[in-house]
Amino acid sequence: MSETNLNRLYLAKIYLSALRNEIAFDIDAYRAVKKTPEKFGYIPRFSVIWPRIANKPLFLSSITANFLNLIWKRGLYIPFFVIQYLSLRASTSDSITTEPDQELHILLSALAPQLIAGVEGADPPAFTAPWQRYPCGVPHDKRVSLECALSRSDLRCCLIDAIAIARRITKRRTQFRQWHLQTYTLFRWICVARALEKMACSRMVMANHYDRWAILIDRLGGRIGRSVTIVQHGVEEVRHLPTKLRFVDTLYVFNQKEELLFKEFILASPAKERVAVRFFNNTIELSEVEDTRDRVVVVLVGHPEYDAVQLKFLSIARNERPDVLFIYKAHPTARGVNPVIAGMTEKWDKEGLFPKGDFIFSYHSTLAYQYREAGISTYIHESNLSDEEILKIISMIPK
Repeated sequence: MSETNLNRLYLAKIYLSALRNEIAFDIDAYRAVKKTPEKFGYIPRFSVIWPRIANKPLFLSSITANFLNLIWKRGLYIPFFVIQYLSLRASTSDSITTEPDQELHILLSALAPQLIAGVEGADPPAFTAPWQRYPCGVPHDKRVSLECALSRSDLRCCLIDAIAIARRITKRRTQFRQWHLQTYTLFRWICVARALEKMACSRMVMANHYDRWAILIDRLGGRIGRSVTIVQHGVEEVRHLPTKLRFVDTLYVFNQKEELLFKEFILASPAKERVAVRFFNNTIELSEVEDTRDRVVVVLVGHPEYDAVQLKFLSIARNERPDVLFIYKAHPTARGVNPVIAGMTEKWDKEGLFPKGDFIFSYHSTLAYQYREAGISTYIHESNLSDEEILKIISMIPK
């Protein structure tokens, strides 16, 4: 493998640049619930973890998180990486070959397969990761999984690099040392970097916007001269990103508003000046809800991060409007539905179809804006709502 493209020093540089974005979002998640990273050991993905611990003794959660942070920095990451290495090694051989192709669809998120295939077709090969769930499947006929692109010797190099970079982070007194638990993705991230470097192609298409995968693909494209395309998969927020994309040259977005947000907050100056922007159809296929008995239908577009506010809404709305049928449309990447929410609603489970409601209650999601474009009254809520605000929202539900 060439030492001129993705050597260990360069990988560390990209990874730390990507972590700046991840850390910025985690800091926002802590602020949203009025907690501090210090109290919970700088644990990552706090927006996902918080709903699971909010109703439990917080001092126990705090002690557990800080202890985990401590032993992780003391070396727990080494056996963690080794376990991941052994899992990948079991399905990898030393006779790996990859066929060159003009373009490669990189599927590193659950929604990427359908989004990318929808605008780019499904003929090019698709790069998949064995740990990523694809709840709606992968429409591409030709798939190249990560373990088909790396040999066992490649995996050993990835493991050594991951341990060396993680160890180096612990020795430097920077914000990365505090947030060392963020390195739980480091070994897999390096494996993806090495695999993509080995796969000969001239164009890479992804559905990641600003996370560690997006930064990796963007910088890899710039390093070895590959074209980089983004297909938008979610609604963008107005916020500052420490690390922006530099080498994206094609951008598929929902509308001109999203184009402006991408150029302002996600793309660096050189990229936003040369990027080619294309708009694509973002409509959804609505399906009638069966057996409504002529009741008003309210659809909740759910995500575990917003369980608390949606539970609060349901508790008040069910009392105020007993005539309403509440349908819960879970996020496709969610591993389950909050049991209390499940007891208050009917779960929608028709793949590829979306319930046609009279009113939509949703967090800031792509689906909420798709419902609006379909002409259905939609309220997009924040992470916290007062009782008065909820009563006002309920008054918007049709009679």
